[in-house]
Amino acid sequence: MSTTSYIFVCSVGPVQSFIASARKTLDLWSGSYILSDLIRIALEESEQAGAKLIQPMSIPKRTKVASLPNRFLVQIDGQVSDVVAFGQRIEETIRTYWSSQVLAGVELAFDEKTGHVKSQAIEQAEDALEIYWAYERLTDYPTTRIRLEQMLASTKLSKQFMTQVQTNLTCSVCHERDALSDRPTQPDDSYAELKENTHALWTRLKGNDGHTMVRESEHLCSICLLKRLYPRLHRSIGIESFESTRGFTEGQDGYFAIVMADGDDMGKWIAGRDTALSSHEPGTLQYHQELSRRLTQFAEVEVPDITEQFNDSEGRVQLIYAGGDDVLAFVSLAKVFPFLRMAHDRFGSEHGLHESATMSAGIAIVHSSMPLQHAIRVAREMEHQAKQLDGKDGVGIQIVSNSGQGRRFVVPFDQLERLDRIRESLMTDVSTTFMYHFFEAFRRFGPTDAEKPFLNTPALIRSEIKRLVLRASSGKASADRLEQLVDDLHSLYLLPDVRTLLEYFHLLEAQRFLAKRLNKEVVR
Repeated sequence: MSTTSYIFVCSVGPVQSFIASARKTLDLWSGSYILSDLIRIALEESEQAGAKLIQPMSIPKRTKVASLPNRFLVQIDGQVSDVVAFGQRIEETIRTYWSSQVLAGVELAFDEKTGHVKSQAIEQAEDALEIYWAYERLTDYPTTRIRLEQMLASTKLSKQFMTQVQTNLTCSVCHERDALSDRPTQPDDSYAELKENTHALWTRLKGNDGHTMVRESEHLCSICLLKRLYPRLHRSIGIESFESTRGFTEGQDGYFAIVMADGDDMGKWIAGRDTALSSHEPGTLQYHQELSRRLTQFAEVEVPDITEQFNDSEGRVQLIYAGGDDVLAFVSLAKVFPFLRMAHDRFGSEHGLHESATMSAGIAIVHSSMPLQHAIRVAREMEHQAKQLDGKDGVGIQIVSNSGQGRRFVVPFDQLERLDRIRESLMTDVSTTFMYHFFEAFRRFGPTDAEKPFLNTPALIRSEIKRLVLRASSGKASADRLEQLVDDLHSLYLLPDVRTLLEYFHLLEAQRFLAKRLNKEVVR
């Protein structure tokens, strides 16, 4: 009987909620790493079954940084029944590994009297993981791939809705599942009895091997417990513990940055529309494999190399995830813009996807006391805002002060150099009072959250900016340097992406905020 080629896709989730449910930096790292390991196990099983890897093209070495996305694409030959059996085999492999890790976490954390805890853990493990897969007969690859993606999307839409009935105190981290408890709860248990039941188990928590993996006040579900203990289950990775966010804040008043970056228009690149990625015909299987190879090279080689370059005594960079076109990192303020600029430029080069490829990013600059889940949401929201720019290639930045005040703005990547010059001038050349005088003068001409005034008379705006800059000059800067500052401030005001007077003021305030923490002694 003749065989037929099929394209098979598998997706594992949920992604954002699973990763973002984090109280500690370790939780965030483990969330990404566990998903990466689930895909790794599936890829290894796929190769054993005779499948040909398409995306990713190869299985990367296991390092300290997660590098596999939450989905993969392979070619499998056989009959329809063979492909269905292959899909079931892959799903079973993923679920078996997942359940074994959840149980291993419970056994590592508690003593042998954990019968109820294990049954709780198994139930939570079964409900937590979402696995979707689809296949399509390979004819014309571009057409097949589009149909396959549509089929996978339909599969996700028709997923079975799982209700989670709360019977106990919720997990201290995710607040989605019950915290593990000593015995089954009863319908008539009081709050005090629920609390005592939960606390009775967590008082038997085994030692933390010198690292406080679980705090005394924390009561976790089996999934969050696994994330907390994953490095101890896999000591070969070489991660014993993770430094807290305070480790990135030295000399910066407790502030650090979370960077999320993502390649632009990846659907167009995969489809091969308006691109010239290689000698292969755009959209073909060979073209897709070449794209996959380049993304793997960027994530496995280029991003770690950039991270190492910027990790020194002047600042820290901790890479959490680098897979394909996605990057997630914790960065000291002194390093955030140089690190991001180099990652962006390397992605759009022969060492990344392509010379014409672009990347957008979100930056959350927050105090180390801010809950990590909130900080991650801020970074993701700013990445989303950056993706709204026409032509993309944007960066969205939000600074959330320790008092809760927020300043946010979005600019094209090519404006970062201009912002660097403005921050430098704020450190040495001018008093920052000029920005407040400018805001007070212009706010009288309309709502601050509406379109900026006088856009049709740019000469007037420049004249006012120059007057205020000269008035605020420290007297140390040359005329040319002050003129450059005026040009930069004027260009930013006219920038369409900075839509309102308030957003422009937030942009300037953000530069003052950063300048003050990068050079506290000279900023007035």
